[in-house]
Amino acid sequence: MSQPAPTPPSESESGPQRARLLAFAFARADLLLELDRTATITFASGAARWAVDRPAEALIGMKFPSLAAPESAGVLRELQKAFAQGQRFPPQILLFKRGQEAVAASVAGCPLPEMPDRYFLTLAHPHKRTSDQHSGAVARNDSTGLLTKESFEKHAKQQLEQSRESGEELEMTMLDLDQLGDLKSRLSEENADTFMRGVGLILKKQSAGGDAAAQIDDTKFSVLHTRDVAREDIEKELSSFAKRMDPSGTGISVLARTLDLDAALLEGEDAGRALVYAINKFASAEPGEFSITKLSDGLKELVKETVQRVTDFKETLAARGFTLHFQPIVDLRTREVQHQEALTRLPDGRSPFQMVTFAEEIGLVTELDHAVCRQALDLLKTDSTLVDIAINISGRSLQSEVFVAALLELLGRYPNVRQRVKIEITESSKIENLDAVGDVVRRLQAEHHKVCLDDFGSGSATLHYLRALPVDIVKIDGLFVKDLATNRRDAAMVRSIGSMCRELDMQTVAEFVEDEKQVVVLNECKIQKGQGYLFGKPRAQPYAIKGTTGPIKPGTRSGQWVEWR
Repeated sequence: MSQPAPTPPSESESGPQRARLLAFAFARADLLLELDRTATITFASGAARWAVDRPAEALIGMKFPSLAAPESAGVLRELQKAFAQGQRFPPQILLFKRGQEAVAASVAGCPLPEMPDRYFLTLAHPHKRTSDQHSGAVARNDSTGLLTKESFEKHAKQQLEQSRESGEELEMTMLDLDQLGDLKSRLSEENADTFMRGVGLILKKQSAGGDAAAQIDDTKFSVLHTRDVAREDIEKELSSFAKRMDPSGTGISVLARTLDLDAALLEGEDAGRALVYAINKFASAEPGEFSITKLSDGLKELVKETVQRVTDFKETLAARGFTLHFQPIVDLRTREVQHQEALTRLPDGRSPFQMVTFAEEIGLVTELDHAVCRQALDLLKTDSTLVDIAINISGRSLQSEVFVAALLELLGRYPNVRQRVKIEITESSKIENLDAVGDVVRRLQAEHHKVCLDDFGSGSATLHYLRALPVDIVKIDGLFVKDLATNRRDAAMVRSIGSMCRELDMQTVAEFVEDEKQVVVLNECKIQKGQGYLFGKPRAQPYAIKGTTGPIKPGTRSGQWVEWR
């Protein structure tokens, strides 16, 4: 039976009523609720059916927690704590029961001094609050509100450190919802959004500290939790929620593995590195499969492998166990060498791709980037006839304030040649903080360094990178160049990239140029420079300027490339 509508306020109630109206006005929400100390709703105004399938006046006398779906238990605990302590509750997503369905709403709360025994909540459609929900220093996934892989790596390492100090034992459960795409195809757009938000709430609720959970990619998730949280309980709750949301009642299967983070086994930096390595192993697995079949059983081997590879990597750097090879970048019309790219090679000539990828995964790539930069600077200082050198620096390195400070300090030690070093931003992992990297690009340009964005058009290096990073040069990924002479779509895309970059005053370089037919099309597309086997394979000898007898001034046009003298 519905409750009677509230009576108009008396004169003595006009102050509190004004406070309610002010709270509602400033909240910019769809529904305002007033709770007493028992979480009973004592006042309700606004639109409510969209969230709880009943009018606002029917909510009076109901317990607020009874409206929430079970997946929201963790958020309710945080809300209760804020209420008890008289604190503001920042906007968070909470799922409500609407008949047999669940619906997502953004909930925010605050106390008012005029009514110390009451707490006010506002409910709004999620799209009105997304910017509030995801604000802060850490990056989150838009659909679930969970940490991104990169943010989770940092957060998990911090949690490990804290748990070691407190003596609390942690585990990490990795989950693969490989049928997620099929489920979302059976749901309406609204219900698919609600399901993803529910997944985020379930995992955050089970996580250590309430925020140690991440969406690794489209179907993979990871949660760091205490040992009293059973993997089976997480699987059961996700499966149950999926069945409830699925109109067919089928739901999805949940594949999960738990990694036992034994504090006695994982110590110091090795703990964080093994953890990050495990996360990336998981992220690279095929859908529905785990790259580590039995994560908990394989932890010792994982740590052992990680420690050994770290040792090998550091020994390689310390012994200068890598060399630089050089490949020219030429003007497509004159064939004059404009500059050369420095590529790392192992002593036997092999590409160090696996070593570099591993270094990125565990956060050691900054050391390699620093070593390559130093070697390139030494070469330019030793021989003034060399053409300018572009060095590859990982996008991950440029997000590190420590690395950027060390890089600028290193460049400052070579005042006479530093401007002849071009910085090429490479990307095998997504840049998490584009604004910060954009600031680094501007600092480098202020010191007269040209900055290049590598592999544009593939992977992470897409339009939003170009929007955020004011680079001087854009390298068009070879994927669009190799079939350029026979593929109209590739030609159209390269032409468009060239046109856009000219509008932005950026130069363009085409990779993988191997025959003259490609050059004809590239010239038609007005691409300025090229790199590839047609002009020269990577070689151990740097390229020098033909006929040069003195130092090269920044911006000097290079001559035709010649063999090392």
